[in-house]
Amino acid sequence: MTINMVKEYAGIKGYTARIGHNDNVDYLQMAYVQALSIKTTQKNITNYAVLIDEETASRIQPHHQEVFDSIVTVPGKWGFEKEWQVRNYSPWHRTVKLDADMLFLNDISHWWNTFDNQKILFTSSVEDYKSKTITSRWHRKLFDDNHLPDIYTAFYYYKDGVESAEFFELCAEISNNWSWFAKEFLIKNNNTNPRDDEIFSIAVRIYGEENCIIPNAAYPKFVHFKETLNTLPDGKPWHEQLHVEWNDQLWIGHYPQRLPLHYCSKTFITPDLVEHYEQNYRKLFKSNTQ
Repeated sequence: MTINMVKEYAGIKGYTARIGHNDNVDYLQMAYVQALSIKTTQKNITNYAVLIDEETASRIQPHHQEVFDSIVTVPGKWGFEKEWQVRNYSPWHRTVKLDADMLFLNDISHWWNTFDNQKILFTSSVEDYKSKTITSRWHRKLFDDNHLPDIYTAFYYYKDGVESAEFFELCAEISNNWSWFAKEFLIKNNNTNPRDDEIFSIAVRIYGEENCIIPNAAYPKFVHFKETLNTLPDGKPWHEQLHVEWNDQLWIGHYPQRLPLHYCSKTFITPDLVEHYEQNYRKLFKSNTQ
């Protein structure tokens, strides 16, 4: 089954998530909840695209089609080394690419004022659930050992054009020739199978950090909820260690959340949470059509 759908009102700006098939993780459900979170919190830009493989396409249901503004079936299996292909398939002229395990909790429409002035822009600073900048380097040893630009591909922006084309072509070259680039640019490397963060970071070094990062920027940022980065014991999901409360907004450990939440734990999305977002979506849709 191949699905390629773009709704007529799609526009030129939007969010895009790329998901693949995994027997143990329902990435389609995660993308669905992500889209709902965007639809119910963002005032201006709510266009949402999902890039899927053929197996995932076979599981698309009407409720997915209602919420997704664009569904694009991408041939082959997805992997970190194919992250650069997002530019080829995202339908928007100006795209924020997201990992599927991220929720939007507040309106960040004003961020696009900064995005529109950039050709490419990466997140380069993340926070914990207490709204403190994460300084732990537990997850960034390879970056520190090799003096790589500290960027995150879970949330990045690009604008279609010559500049972004050159950047993503560079990412493709690095991905397709990882052994050579790793030997040339990495002093220490234990990864024969690179992650997208590492591939894109080398591309940023070559392309120029000044073209891809705004130093000390207030955004883009997100809450990075790896347990170790939030000074929580490893081995147990954070949402089983901290009090989580949903009212008008999300409170975690008695702290209100304001940034997009990169929740990481694949067990965070429960049927109750899905129903919470579906109810909010139905209320908003009903009020806008009356």
